[in-house]
Amino acid sequence: MFIKSITLYNFQCYYGENKIEFSKGLNLILGANGFGKSKLYDAFQWLFDTEEVFLKKFQKIGEVKSNFVCDKAKEEALLDESIECFVEIEVEHTSKIYKLKRTYKIKKVGVNQFNEPLKSVTQASYYDVLAFKPCQETFKDIIEKLIPEETRPYVWFQGESGVNHLINTADAKSLKKVIQQLSSISMWDEFETVANTTATTADDKLSSLRKTSGVINTRVNNFQIQLDQVRISIKQKEAYIETDKITVASAQEIQDKYITQLTDAKEIYTLRKDLEIAKKDYERGKKIWEDKTDKFTAQIFEQHWVLFRLQNYVGKFGEKLSEYDHEKRSIKERITGEKAKFYLPANVPDPLYLAEMLEKGFCYVCNQKVEVGTEAYHFIEAKLQDKNTLQNTALPLNDHHDFFTKLRNNAIKLEDKIINIPTNVQAYQEAIQEAKQQEEEEYKKVLDIQNKLDKLIQTSGIENADIITDTYQNAQKQGDIAERNILKNELALAESYKEVKRIEGELKSLTKDNKDIALAESIKEMAQSVKEIVADTKSRVYQEFITQLERKANEHFTRINDIAGAFVGNIVFKPQNNGYSPRIMNHDVDVTSTTNTSNISAMKLSIILAVISAKEQVRATELYPLITDAPVSDFDIAKTKAFLCEVGNTFAQSIIIFKEFLSQNNQAQKPQEAYSIDDKALEDLRNILNPLVPINVYRLVVMNDTSNDVNDRANIYTKIQKVTDL
Repeated sequence: MFIKSITLYNFQCYYGENKIEFSKGLNLILGANGFGKSKLYDAFQWLFDTEEVFLKKFQKIGEVKSNFVCDKAKEEALLDESIECFVEIEVEHTSKIYKLKRTYKIKKVGVNQFNEPLKSVTQASYYDVLAFKPCQETFKDIIEKLIPEETRPYVWFQGESGVNHLINTADAKSLKKVIQQLSSISMWDEFETVANTTATTADDKLSSLRKTSGVINTRVNNFQIQLDQVRISIKQKEAYIETDKITVASAQEIQDKYITQLTDAKEIYTLRKDLEIAKKDYERGKKIWEDKTDKFTAQIFEQHWVLFRLQNYVGKFGEKLSEYDHEKRSIKERITGEKAKFYLPANVPDPLYLAEMLEKGFCYVCNQKVEVGTEAYHFIEAKLQDKNTLQNTALPLNDHHDFFTKLRNNAIKLEDKIINIPTNVQAYQEAIQEAKQQEEEEYKKVLDIQNKLDKLIQTSGIENADIITDTYQNAQKQGDIAERNILKNELALAESYKEVKRIEGELKSLTKDNKDIALAESIKEMAQSVKEIVADTKSRVYQEFITQLERKANEHFTRINDIAGAFVGNIVFKPQNNGYSPRIMNHDVDVTSTTNTSNISAMKLSIILAVISAKEQVRATELYPLITDAPVSDFDIAKTKAFLCEVGNTFAQSIIIFKEFLSQNNQAQKPQEAYSIDDKALEDLRNILNPLVPINVYRLVVMNDTSNDVNDRANIYTKIQKVTDL
């Protein structure tokens, strides 16, 4: 099958008629995001899929009925005017040219109101000498003849999801299905079915003859009954083994599916524990900061910060107190007419100290001995007597000497603290700031862990890590039990086969004189030999194909990765439950679950390329074009070029829709000027591609005929422009 052209008329975002003429080799359609790449791919799908399949797909996003039709065409249509939308493809198949067309037509009956038919209309014609004539075959039959529906997903796929669905690395049957769809290896399954049926028929015929031969022989009958019972037992054991193999395969699929999630689940568990600890540290740091902040006001009084800058007033207060004492003495002298005997305050020194000084004969004020009878002795004695006299005498009004003295003494005690207030306040503020910084660091740690946790949960899709762990462990346990059962039944089966051989030997010996039975035995033995030969040949041919496919896949895989300087590894098809599971190995270590998505995609695409390139003597009817939308979204530019090179050298025709070979123009004044072709990338591709493989390049351009407003879909539309042939 070779696609000659596709024409889109008012389909989705494509306004008017847009036609692409394809060549053999590489056909590249370049378009930025939002420029209609997926809509172009949808055009192929709409034409080749059944109406029901396609509409079911698009009902999920509401793109049905009139939404198939270009908004600009609907806007320009007059009232009661019909608006046609169609996709037409011209293909060549076995030297015959077909034209396939699907049309959907609506009628404008009001502002944004349309008469919308439920189905589209299909047409199929073929070129006969001078003109296209209607086909006698149904549209569906022609489509199926051109490219079978079961084959289509393997050569027509869209984006990362399409690539991921090609081959499930956790399912051994997935690779087998790809091989069967894209190669002729499945014919050996048909041979095996015929051989098995023949062997079973021959065996049944032999059993029937033994029972109806007319030979009255109890031993023959007993042996035949035993043989039937053993064969029933064999079928049961084989059924048990198949069931257990399915269990093992299912368990392995679950383990493979959850192996990456298991790693993520453990990390999620660890992050949640770390988050719990970080939150506690944050709450503790927050409380320390809040406590220090709340106690700042209390410190003003508890630490006497309220006295800040009052140290000079302590001395001034002392001067005032001295003036007060002097004034008090002067008043007293004027009242009594006597000059004051003592200039120290009445309570200085304390009477107890005065009495003690007299008793010990030592003056605590001048730090000298005081002899009895000396002037100093009499002075102390007189002051003590004067103090006692004052205590027994009513104090004059307004005498606040003691109160002021206490204030003075207290102030003197606080003098050092007042001096250190600036240092203490600064130290406390620094402590608050340090606590705040610590609280912020703890909060940042909480946010970092929470962000990591949220991102991991989002990317892994794991909400409950325990469920993942339990599911993995249960699958592992079920798989182990099933494998033990398989081993047990296989050993029992081997014994049953021996028993069958023994009984058949006995029966052959007892019926050797019966010519009909002898002939039936010969036919049965021959059918059994054919069955074994076919099974052995199928296994050998399949293994040879797998070996060749593995080698080819690695050639493609290596070339895709080598040019990008990326990690390569080695693709290995690991035998697993009557199938093969593709894995990426690095020195005998399976790294499939830990390698990046780009490498996984490269492996899957390499296998598809290998199935195509490994086929020998391929018939022309088996040549299908590759059609894919955004298959390299997780590849860098170097890897993209390498992949395109492999596609061009493998497929006779490929149509690849992607955005990578575009450069953004930030100075663009119009939508159609927003991107330009990366000529250097195309030149590099041409240099690494086989010179005999042509490159046909188109680009998708967003147009706006009325204004630069790209938000109004009625004003903008997509046009397809031819770029070059290389």
